[in-house]
Amino acid sequence: MEDALFGSQLKSTSDAELPTLYLGAPVWAHKSFVGKIYPPKSKPDDYLSLYAKSFNCIELNSTFYGVLGAERVAKWCDKVGPEFRFCPKATRAITHESQQLPRQAILDFFNSVREFGDNLGTCFLQFPPEFGPRQWQHLQSLLKLLPKEFQVAIELRHPGWFDRKKALQWLLKLGEQFRVSILITDTAGRRDVLHHSFPQPHAFVRFSGDGLVASDFERLDQWTTRLAELSRRGVKELYFILHQEQEGRCVELAEHLIARLPEAGLPPILRVQEQEQLKLW
Repeated sequence: MEDALFGSQLKSTSDAELPTLYLGAPVWAHKSFVGKIYPPKSKPDDYLSLYAKSFNCIELNSTFYGVLGAERVAKWCDKVGPEFRFCPKATRAITHESQQLPRQAILDFFNSVREFGDNLGTCFLQFPPEFGPRQWQHLQSLLKLLPKEFQVAIELRHPGWFDRKKALQWLLKLGEQFRVSILITDTAGRRDVLHHSFPQPHAFVRFSGDGLVASDFERLDQWTTRLAELSRRGVKELYFILHQEQEGRCVELAEHLIARLPEAGLPPILRVQEQEQLKLW
């Protein structure tokens, strides 16, 4: 979309500082990574620490089903470095299960993710596909309840938010008011949700591949070019989560993106070493 849809809070700048790029997948405990970024015969208990050698963030979907205990969070944080970020999805009690304001669910969720400390990245709220502009008042009231100290993105999937200019403009104003970003979804079947609107200096992208077809890599190339522009638009952090139906294929997408960063004048975010069978580290 055109530059007019950029959030008014973000101003063009000549600052050459590039946004911090966090690249990750939606899962680490998957056998399809073995032989790619996990050595053969790797033990499941080692998967997270091995994952963190190749990616620097993770989309955490387990939090959608319930809050995490402090002991589990501490165990996970011990397996990653200080630069790694966990991006938890808000519990379904917040986004899916109540027509009333879920005050207690919000309190419980954010109290639990606070345990990640410095390893906490952007939290995101994924609303159901039927959650449309008619629920705007509920959305506004819900965002008022969010704790201000957390970095939050919201994912809206109803077409009405994006095919109506007034609805999208209202979303941008809402993002500015409550300091939330509007999550960007890049998927082959839904181009309307690829909105390129940035009401906050942090952005969150969920990139859905289509089985490693040519268009997957073409879309990644477009994002490579886009990264330099984001820095001029005031974006300081970009979370980029790679999805594939077969999770192991996220590795090929990540390799392609990392390899293209220098071509666009951007430094590689992850160290690539040449090792037999292990592609990203």
